[in-house]
Amino acid sequence: MSQSTLRQRLAERTLRIRGGHESPYFQIMRKVEGRDDIIRLVRGEPDIPTPPHIIEAAKRCLDTGHVGYTPPGGMIELREAIARKFKEDNNLDYDADSEILVTAGAQESMAVSLQTLLDPGDEVLLATPHYMAYPANIIMAGGHIVYVDTVEEENFELKPEAIEAAITDRTKLVYGETIGNPRGELLDMEPIADLAHSHGIPLMIDNTFASPWLCRPFEWGADIVVHSATKFIGGHGVVIAGVIVESGRFRWDNGNFGVMTAPSPAYHGLRFWENFREYAYLTKARAELLRDVGAAISPFNSFLLLMGLETLPIRMERHVENAHQVAVFLRDHPAVSWVSYPIFSDSPGKALAEKYTPAGPGAVFTFGLARGFAAGVRFIESVRLASHLANVGDTKTLVIHPASTTHQQLSPQARAAAGVGDDTIRISVGLEDIEDILADLDGALSEANRV
Repeated sequence: MSQSTLRQRLAERTLRIRGGHESPYFQIMRKVEGRDDIIRLVRGEPDIPTPPHIIEAAKRCLDTGHVGYTPPGGMIELREAIARKFKEDNNLDYDADSEILVTAGAQESMAVSLQTLLDPGDEVLLATPHYMAYPANIIMAGGHIVYVDTVEEENFELKPEAIEAAITDRTKLVYGETIGNPRGELLDMEPIADLAHSHGIPLMIDNTFASPWLCRPFEWGADIVVHSATKFIGGHGVVIAGVIVESGRFRWDNGNFGVMTAPSPAYHGLRFWENFREYAYLTKARAELLRDVGAAISPFNSFLLLMGLETLPIRMERHVENAHQVAVFLRDHPAVSWVSYPIFSDSPGKALAEKYTPAGPGAVFTFGLARGFAAGVRFIESVRLASHLANVGDTKTLVIHPASTTHQQLSPQARAAAGVGDDTIRISVGLEDIEDILADLDGALSEANRV
C-alpha cells in the first residue's frame, strides 16, 4: 500500500493525533550524521526552531557517545512547544490571531491573568459559583477583586440582567466557567459576552471541565480563556499546569484599561496596546507578571502536556460516553436522590449543554445520596476501583465527598452557595471499562444505603 493511499484512508481523528509529526531531534540527527536512532526523548512539533547551538550540541552528543542525551537548549524550547500545540493543532482550532501563555499551575494562570488587568478596588463579576466560592479565594487568586454573586440559586442559571444590574464603573471583567464546578451548570456565554462588550468589559471563561475539544468559548464571544491543564488536557494526573489564551479581538484602548495603554515603567515607557495590539494582553502578562511571579512551566511538564494533547480527542469521547452511562445508572439507583448532569429531559441546563457542548457536557458532575452526610462518607470508604481524590479529568475514575473534605471548613450556608450539600458526591468519570465502573459504584452505593 502506497503512502498516499494509506494517508487517504486514515480517519480524521488519526490525522489530528498524528498529523505526520515527528521529533525535531530526529531531524537534527539527520542534519548532523544521518542517524535516526540517537535521540528519542522528545516527540514535539516539527516546526520547533533548531538554532545552530542545538546542532552543535547534537554533534557533541555524537562525539562523546552520549546516546539518548537531549541537547542543551532543546528542553528550553519545550516551554513554548506546548503553547504552539494549542495554537496550531486542529484539535483545538483556536483563532489564528490568538495568543497562548502556559504557566506552572492553574492558580498561577488565574493570578497572572487577573493581576494583568486589575487595579486596586476593581471588580470582577463571577457569572457562576466558582469552586470554593467565597471572596477570599478569588482575592488570593487575583489580588484586587470584589466578589459579586450574580446567580439565581433555584435553577443554577445565570440571567444576563443579573450581570447588567451588578456592573459598576469599577467592573473590569466578567468571569465564568463553561461547566461549573462542582454542580455542572453551563454558562450561557453568548448573551453574557454581548452584554459585557456593550459596557466595554471582556469575558473570561474557565474552560477546564469542557476542554478545548468539547467547547470553544471564543466562538461564543469570550475574550480570554483559562484552563487548568492538570485536568483533561494533561489527562493522567501527573502534571500541574495552567493555560491562558487570548482571542486577540478585544479593544483594550476603549478607555477602561489604563493598565494596557499607559506607559510601563518596567520597560522604559513601553505601551503594550500601542506596540502589540492583538497580543497586548498576554505580552504584558508574560513580560511583567510571569517575569515577577516566576510561574513558568517546567520543560518536563511541557513535554507531558504535549503527550496529553495528542490523545485529547479520543479521551474526551470516551470520558463523555462513560459519563453518560454512569449518570443514567445513578439516576435509576435507589440510593441516589438526584443527579446534576444536563442530559435528561428535565435537566435545567439541557438546552445550554446542547448549544455549547453538543458532543457532551464533560465527565465531571455531582449526585446526591438519599441518606445524607454519613452515607457520603461511607460511599467514599467503600469504592474499590474509583480513587478518592480532589483532582478531576484523570484517565481514572475519581470521587470525593466535598462536605467532609474540600469544603468542610465552610459554613453550611457557604457550602450551599458553592453547590455542595451534605449529600453531594462529585465524580470524575474515567476511561475504565464501563461495566467495571458501574459495578464499583453499585457496591459502594449499597454500602452507603446501610448507614
